[in-house]
Amino acid sequence: MRKLFVITLGMLLAVPAIADVMPTIYGKVNREIQMKSFESKATGAKEISTIRPTDVANSETRIGVKGEYQFNDHTAKYVLELGANSSNTNTDGTLRIRHSYVDIGGFWGSFVTGQTDVAGDGLGLKLDPLSGTSAGLAGIDAAALYNYRADSLRNQFPVYGIGYFYRSRQELVGYKSPVFAGIQYYTSIDNSNETAAPGLAYNKTTVWANELSFERKFGEIDFGLYATYSTISNGGIKDATIMGGGLSVGFMNFVLSGMYSKAELTDGSLVNAKASESTPMMIAAKYTFLDTNTVAVTYGKRSNEDLNGNAGEQKDNINQLAFGYIKQLHKNVSVRASYGMIEKKHDNATENVATDGTAGFEATVAAVGTTITF
Repeated sequence: MRKLFVITLGMLLAVPAIADVMPTIYGKVNREIQMKSFESKATGAKEISTIRPTDVANSETRIGVKGEYQFNDHTAKYVLELGANSSNTNTDGTLRIRHSYVDIGGFWGSFVTGQTDVAGDGLGLKLDPLSGTSAGLAGIDAAALYNYRADSLRNQFPVYGIGYFYRSRQELVGYKSPVFAGIQYYTSIDNSNETAAPGLAYNKTTVWANELSFERKFGEIDFGLYATYSTISNGGIKDATIMGGGLSVGFMNFVLSGMYSKAELTDGSLVNAKASESTPMMIAAKYTFLDTNTVAVTYGKRSNEDLNGNAGEQKDNINQLAFGYIKQLHKNVSVRASYGMIEKKHDNATENVATDGTAGFEATVAAVGTTITF
């Protein structure tokens, strides 16, 4: 009995040491030297060329801490991550919170609450082999180039993306199902966005986002199939939805991926308003050779159609073709070179040469960079 008591006591004392995992500090520094050439189609505009070192807005420098605690067959995870973008000039500031959430889970799945990625938001980043560079089709680095009209989706519902939609992180409540036969469901609700709808004060926008994923390995083939669907509620918009689908197929050292999305919304402040649409798509291919070398090519296109413009239907297309080479020097150190060509063109010739900052353009972005993780 004494021996059993000693063994039991020893096990109880050992549980905290086993269950409590020490926090992990992690992060990365992601820098580039970018050479940009921009030629606006606006009347009287001149070509502009710049060279500058900068942080990568698509995948900025960050530092964070994460950990977990285990109890009664459950796990409580936490993440606190700061973004440190020294090139950021917007109202977010150069140092700000990227992730701050807790995730409590068990055999039934997990609940997450806090600031993190909404359901479906990371899908494009996952399928885009150049998402960690300025050539990524999230298009945040190029956002200043492809301005939208005042009555467009960009103003009504802030969302980035050339090849796919990207909203960045939000304050949310979400649920992730357990993975069964490669299938997982993730749903989240957030209302942290505030948008100035025409004729209205600031309105809370509530988004219910859903993602269904299927990932399996069939022999030598890695297969991924994805579907997303979101509904958007706001005092200034109605009948707003975003849906999309993605596919990834990997064989040996090749990976082919693609994604298509479609957003529709109606401006609630207009009489007899017609639905506006935005449809981004992407296709990508990458090949890894000699274990440490990766080459990739991506193409993204976003078509925007506004049927409520002052001059009737207004349509524009944004295209980006990009190439990249990534060399892994160490498990924590990589260098790269990328080249992207971006073009914006309006169907209406008058809009294409407008002088209000929304004209068509042609641009190129060549960059060399490095990423160091820890």
